[in-house]
Amino acid sequence: PSAATLMALGQSFFVVLIGRFFVGMGAGIGLVNFSTYTSEISPPKRRGALVVCQELCQCIGAILAFLAAVSLGPSTEHATENAWRWLLGAAGLVGVVQGFGILLLPESPRWLMFRYREERAREVMRKLGMGSTADIDQQMAAIRRERDGDKFLDARTVSSNGSDESLCTAEDETAHSRKKRAPLRADEEGGWVKRVALQWREIRGHRKQMLMAVGCAVAGNLTFGPVVFPLSEDILRLAGVGPLGRFWAGLGIGLMKLFGVLLTMSTVDVFGRRRLLFVGNLGTCCCHLLLSVAFLSHVLYTGHSIDLNASYTHDQPAELLPPSLTAVLGSLGVLLFMLAWNVGWASMIYVVASELLPSRIRGVGMSMVEVTFWVLAFVNGNTMERLFLNITPQGTFLLYACLNALCFVLICVLPENTGKSLEDINAALSPHTRHHTAGSNDGDGVKMAWPAPADQHNGGAVEMAQKVGPVCVGKKVLHKQSRVLQYDMMDDETSD
Repeated sequence: PSAATLMALGQSFFVVLIGRFFVGMGAGIGLVNFSTYTSEISPPKRRGALVVCQELCQCIGAILAFLAAVSLGPSTEHATENAWRWLLGAAGLVGVVQGFGILLLPESPRWLMFRYREERAREVMRKLGMGSTADIDQQMAAIRRERDGDKFLDARTVSSNGSDESLCTAEDETAHSRKKRAPLRADEEGGWVKRVALQWREIRGHRKQMLMAVGCAVAGNLTFGPVVFPLSEDILRLAGVGPLGRFWAGLGIGLMKLFGVLLTMSTVDVFGRRRLLFVGNLGTCCCHLLLSVAFLSHVLYTGHSIDLNASYTHDQPAELLPPSLTAVLGSLGVLLFMLAWNVGWASMIYVVASELLPSRIRGVGMSMVEVTFWVLAFVNGNTMERLFLNITPQGTFLLYACLNALCFVLICVLPENTGKSLEDINAALSPHTRHHTAGSNDGDGVKMAWPAPADQHNGGAVEMAQKVGPVCVGKKVLHKQSRVLQYDMMDDETSD
């Protein structure tokens, strides 16, 4: 609200720019937290649709902003010199409503579980209606296994406590875990530097998931949707669409975007993530080719390319208008592109990325995804006009189509996570764990996550390096005592 007020009341461009900076910062923080929070509180069968709600809200907001701008435009009776200030200030009212709404939201139960506030997490799960008491116990056990499994078993992110005792109870080890995982303060030894170092170790330990999540941001920009969407009016002007046609096309773009998001919401948890990504990516490739053909038709009809300098002006002479076929194909290409883009990557980036990242680094990982997406969007937005001037519009869209086709490689690599819990997804993707049923479980009647052994002999003996920390075996915890720790993998039928 403060930033919107600053923009509305600013008496210089610099002041308005400062307000815009803080509005963008708030929007970026909101995008990261919305997708992270929604994915963590949503049931697996509806998680995709609920995360896509973020894109739905953006579409509705864009359409309402478009209509508000039209109602206060220069050709209306409500037009005034300071009408734009009312439009910018209205965003502050929306921010106030959102602020009060956030105060009513409970904390994410997974976030609470990773900070050992389990009773509070159980209470939040009940309020959110995340199943019966038995279902909640099962979900908490799964989250606990992911939390403690990373701590006990990942040799790359955990160091030993240096104890010389051979066995201790699970309760003792849990108390020790709380101490090791307690938030670091700046005045403690190592302070925030140590915290950042531990976070970096976590990211390195899950680099496969991190690369795939960041790859989603890269793929979202290889569709060049973040360029076509904001510059759609310029593209339509180059194609020869007049002011009235651009007005209706602008409204149509918003409606096509809204329809694409609604279509994604209704099908993402039915057909799966990869199918929608494939269909959407195929559609954006075809639309880039259609736009290339649209501008090529002008060259074939007139014998020369479009004069970009003249076409970019609002007072474009009639003789510079391309033939009607270019305008029709250009409008059709932009409208269909918005539909395909929102069925595919525009709606699915945050769905797929939030599912790929484990709970311990989901917040940091989604921030990296967001930063990557908008940095590439900035680069693409500042190179489009230069590409138009150097390789012509038809050549630019042909290049876009070829680069867009590269996204199919990532789609083939991504796992299908529809209907799976976040803990199951992490267990399947984690490079250092695999499920193994011990004779004495973790107290909840569920499987333990065991480290993938470096060397497994016929007798079942496994040697692990000294850096391995405490390892859970049933209800006991083994600590390292020498440079090599030897233990026998328990068979499924063996009791503790």
